[in-house]
Amino acid sequence: MFFRKKDPDERHAHEMHFSDWAVILIAAILTLGAVYLLVTPEDYGAYFAKAGKALSNVTPATPPPQQAHPRETPMMLFDARKK
Repeated sequence: MFFRKKDPDERHAHEMHFSDWAVILIAAILTLGAVYLLVTPEDYGAYFAKAGKALSNVTPATPPPQQAHPRETPMMLFDARKK
């Protein structure tokens, strides 16, 4: 078109915007993180055993209050006029 100052065929197609580099950087970080997790050996069984042992020692300080009717949900009503 003759209204344009530059010919669209003369524009460079290999230029990259900042957001293009950001997408490439995020994809590289995620890929390297996944490779790191797959390559490094971890003993997850020990972690689960340690967590199970810690949870077995926990006892609640006070038992939860018993409801009058098991299917009834307790409600707290507040006075809307009082501020």
